[in-house]
Amino acid sequence: MKLHTVPTTTNSYCAYLAYCRRISIHCHCPSQESVSLMGDSFREHGVMLYLDKTSYKAFIRPQADKGLGRSFAELLPFIEGLHHMGYLTDPEREERVKKYSQPLCEEARPLTTEQVQQKSEVANWEKRFSLAIKEWSSMPEKSQVWHVQKAKELLDEVPNAKLVLALANGGQP
Repeated sequence: MKLHTVPTTTNSYCAYLAYCRRISIHCHCPSQESVSLMGDSFREHGVMLYLDKTSYKAFIRPQADKGLGRSFAELLPFIEGLHHMGYLTDPEREERVKKYSQPLCEEARPLTTEQVQQKSEVANWEKRFSLAIKEWSSMPEKSQVWHVQKAKELLDEVPNAKLVLALANGGQP
């Protein structure tokens, strides 16, 4: 993001924070016009909190305990406080607490080398069993026995294994 030139009448501390922390801070010039120090977007409903160490440690606990994302962890105690002070009704509070109590979703983790190999083996056996099912009637008996043994070994891992066993027992796939 591009840091805009800060007028000399703007609070220099805000400019310092915007520069150092790379965050969007809105200050008011003496003319009462809102000035964004970063970017042109003004988030009217955004709030920035500066917490002391004790408050920050207390804030981190529900985030960790409930597995919440940072913004939800910030909003949940805020909503509870507004309700406690009487500024939110019970239904309003319940709606927001339900919304902001949802934990973060698990990120899809990349497969390990072992998992990739296992997945490709299963796919390979699916293809082999599919081919065996198509050629079952013309297949030599020795090959049929071998496929049945493999199907028994891989029964829980490869879906086509059940079809091979069904064919071996005289059923159709």
